[in-house]
Amino acid sequence: MNDDELPMRKFKSTLTFQDGRYSVTWPWKEENPDLPENKGLELDDLSRLKHDIYVDNIITGASSDEQAVDLYKEAKSMFKDASMNLREWSSSSEKVNSLIPEVDRSTETETKVLGHVWGIKSDILSVKSAYATAIYLQQENATDVKSNLIFAKTRLAPVKAMTIPRLEVMAVLIGVRCLKFVKTQLMIEISQEYLWTDSQVALDCINIKKQLPVFVKNRVKEIKNNNCSIIAHVDTKNNPADIATRAIVLKFIRKLKNLKDDAKYLTCDGLREAENLWIVNVQKNIYNKDYKNIQKKKPSGLQRQLRLVIDNNGLLRCTGRLGNFCLSEGERQPILLPHKEEFTELVIQRAHKECMHYGISHTLSRTKQTYWITRGRSAVKAALNKCNVCRRYDGGPYKMPVMAALSSSRVQKSSAFSRTGLDYLGHLNIKTSNGNRKVWMCLFSCMTTRAIHLEVIQDLNTEEFLMCLQRFISQRNTPIEIASDNAAQFKLASKVINHI
Repeated sequence: MNDDELPMRKFKSTLTFQDGRYSVTWPWKEENPDLPENKGLELDDLSRLKHDIYVDNIITGASSDEQAVDLYKEAKSMFKDASMNLREWSSSSEKVNSLIPEVDRSTETETKVLGHVWGIKSDILSVKSAYATAIYLQQENATDVKSNLIFAKTRLAPVKAMTIPRLEVMAVLIGVRCLKFVKTQLMIEISQEYLWTDSQVALDCINIKKQLPVFVKNRVKEIKNNNCSIIAHVDTKNNPADIATRAIVLKFIRKLKNLKDDAKYLTCDGLREAENLWIVNVQKNIYNKDYKNIQKKKPSGLQRQLRLVIDNNGLLRCTGRLGNFCLSEGERQPILLPHKEEFTELVIQRAHKECMHYGISHTLSRTKQTYWITRGRSAVKAALNKCNVCRRYDGGPYKMPVMAALSSSRVQKSSAFSRTGLDYLGHLNIKTSNGNRKVWMCLFSCMTTRAIHLEVIQDLNTEEFLMCLQRFISQRNTPIEIASDNAAQFKLASKVINHI
């Protein structure tokens, strides 16, 4: 037996299944050592390691820097006895990182936690977007109509970055696939299939006739092959599948921390709790010193100015003299938000849409019903400048093109009216002995000096214009160049003069 076959043989011979898990003897060990259950596992931090191991990674934490360092040392020792080397340690605490030997310390500024990017210094976990579908079966008879949710599916966005319009197309695609799957499994006659989406972009991609990118084209082709479905638009608020893409972050975090989650489905309370956690995270990143000062009952400038308090959910709220007024909690004690934050911009955009794309004052007033945004007017103005709907309908005209250089006839030195432009203006009503009549004015303008000469015109025919031009020349000399528009009398007069 060669060296390559020996590890595989040992792997197969020692593979066992116990307590819902597979275990195997390490190929480089002669015996099968168990993890030392009796070494330090009485500590809460170490006992939690059992539940924090994911494949070849450990994702855990501690309440303080000292506990984190102790956890590192005990875990390092424990796994060393099992011939496993725990390395690539990372912590959001600079103090803990400095106490971990360089050989065991990771040099990365961000890493992946179960496929999600974790910013080590910022301690922020970036969770992917998700798209979902929900299938309802509606049954009708002569006296009753019944509708039930019979199937739902949610998918996270791929690791490779994908635009929101493409994700919307993917949502329609899994809707088509799930419809086909459910119809096959039910094995009953379905009179009509409807597929609703809240994405107008996805509908445009399906119905458009122009050439699409290969990725979108292939998926649109599969969607169109499902000829039995009627695909139509539904408002986001009325889309039952939209709830599946929200509050997923909260459930994901609870699963990481092994916290009990009684809710099997996403609820309104879950959405509200997820939003509050996001707000707390934003506030602690920006106003961490104010948090500590309030907890220590130590006054600070911002605290005195806005009379900040921390509510039962850990949110920073601004208080004032309206505490006993008959208003909502948000109006009496608005939540404090910094002006340069992504969450704040989303709040402003939501308020802007709710008040039907009104201007800065209306949108700011709407946000003040729940939030107090620092430098609120400038923050709202910056957010509204990014609103594509407002830019489309309220934007000014297109920018004027760059003006061309003046022609040589306009800038060369010459005597007055050597180069002349002319045009008619009027009509004008004048009184004569025979009553009122119409006349016109022929305006001669010097191209160089902008001097003006006026002649009265009795009619718009060519003969009258030639007589007018003759009077002009008798007073101003013969011009080198005359410019006019394409009026019929001017064109015919030009032909007559050139013929002479």
